[in-house]
Amino acid sequence: MQVHLNTKYTPDGDMSPEQIDVVTAYAKHLKEVALGGTAYQEPEASLYLPHDVAMVKETKQTLDTMGVEAVEYVFLVGIGGSNLGAMAVANALQGRLVRSDEPQLVNLDTISAADIDVLQQEVRQQLRPEQYIIFVVSKSGGTTETMANAELLLAEVFPSIETAKQRVVVITDSGSALDQAAKRQSLARLHLPKAVGGRYSVFSPVGMAPLYAMGVDIDALLQGARDIQPYAWQTDITHNPAIQLAGAVASYHECGYTVYDTFCFTPELETLGKWGRQLIGESIGKTRVTNDQTEYVGMVPTVSVGSTDLHSVGQLYLGGRKTVFTNFLSVAEPTYETVVPTNAFFADTVPMVLGQTTTTINEAILSGTMQAYCEADRPFIQTELAAITPYELGAYMQCKMMEVMYLGALLRINPFDQPQVELYKTHTKDKLAH
Repeated sequence: MQVHLNTKYTPDGDMSPEQIDVVTAYAKHLKEVALGGTAYQEPEASLYLPHDVAMVKETKQTLDTMGVEAVEYVFLVGIGGSNLGAMAVANALQGRLVRSDEPQLVNLDTISAADIDVLQQEVRQQLRPEQYIIFVVSKSGGTTETMANAELLLAEVFPSIETAKQRVVVITDSGSALDQAAKRQSLARLHLPKAVGGRYSVFSPVGMAPLYAMGVDIDALLQGARDIQPYAWQTDITHNPAIQLAGAVASYHECGYTVYDTFCFTPELETLGKWGRQLIGESIGKTRVTNDQTEYVGMVPTVSVGSTDLHSVGQLYLGGRKTVFTNFLSVAEPTYETVVPTNAFFADTVPMVLGQTTTTINEAILSGTMQAYCEADRPFIQTELAAITPYELGAYMQCKMMEVMYLGALLRINPFDQPQVELYKTHTKDKLAH
């Protein structure tokens, strides 16, 4: 994974000496946490997850006893941090897994009677127990949408609830209400450390268990995360990709830019962009007090897909108000490639595409887009994956989480809590109870 800075941004020029002191001191702290000096006691505890061999072993053993090799459907019941990480990796790798009989990932997050009805019609009469695994994921153990969907799935889709229960894996905090209920019913259980927030939990069983059931090489995913960490905690900020990204975002945030767009120039990465959207939104949308004045902090994280959205929001980004800072997310070596035929039906329309590979065309579109951004004086940065592999995805996701940690330090806010999200959850339960 590489981060490319355009000529309009250099971290040494845009971060003050005080800010550089902040991120370099914080980098040393992140290194200590990642290497296990404080294990799971710090807010940044997610950095230790890629190193937790025992947790990976327990996850694999739990699923191996359920016979993951024969699984055809992976039902993932969770929302937000409980499902977006696994979905991001699975969607990016779709069609690229080692297994030729790649399982189908069925995700249930939003409450939808229509989705349950479709599952009931398509799945109910077809599945034998060994063909599916149901993951019920809720860190708190009491997420309204998750628990409602779990009950609907078990009651409406599977003809025998007792049989289906043998194929359920509950992933939650140890001691939560869901954990206790699963223990009473002798369901398989996996836990994530309480210090690890949901949006930082992809390298815990929250992400690793569903992905392992899907046939993803989670060892390579975790290796990618481990390998990027030394780069992202080094104090030479000109070679630290996480600090480069955080410094760029913080710089434009303080200049009044209100939108942080991840422009995915590979459609398979759209869900990865949405995973990052939650990570940024919940982590950075906060308040801070400066000189006894309350300030609202944060940039609205958005996701665009190239080149589709060049024809929907491209005019706004290039011609509208200068409020958008863009991170172009691209892949150096796409897995698939084909050539536009030369014996074309419409040879006289755009003749320069004839005989060109799809890779060459897409590279030209991305290069042309970045040139247009430069000419329109629109700030951007480019993050490039070498390829869409578990290793590269692990490196990207780890770097992104560390970027957000540094961004919290630069903006002087806590990137690990989400008090306003808890407000909606409390009000929802109050309304359902009356």
